[in-house]
Amino acid sequence: MRFWLVAMAALTLGTIGACSGRNSLPPEPALAEVHNARLRGHMSQLGGVVIGDLSKATKAPTIRADLARVAVDLELIAARLPDTVYSLDLDEDQRSHFVLFADSLGASAIRLGEAAPYASGAVIQERIDEVTNACAGCHWAFRAGPGI
Repeated sequence: MRFWLVAMAALTLGTIGACSGRNSLPPEPALAEVHNARLRGHMSQLGGVVIGDLSKATKAPTIRADLARVAVDLELIAARLPDTVYSLDLDEDQRSHFVLFADSLGASAIRLGEAAPYASGAVIQERIDEVTNACAGCHWAFRAGPGI
């Protein structure tokens, strides 16, 4: 039980600070500031899954099943992110970085889903951290302000 309380606190602080990006600007300029209605829609879904569903899953009585479901949702959303890349005002290198971040999020979601049924609490926390780090990396690179 203690693990889940610590995990929940870390997840909440990490996702609110890293994935929402509303608390502060990146310490260095972003590669490109991205504002796009389609991407905003995906980010809204992603925020709901990461901040809402994932935090609920860590509290739920069926934690492992809920984490596996959330991981699938994250993977599906991450798979749609590259579809937006050509509608963004990015050069070729920036598009490549954007797709790499989306792939990283998808891969971390897959690893969370694989770990959810049986892994130790420490491994689950590592997988949750991977998801939030993927969010934070992309937001650091492509979100200079709270507009998305």
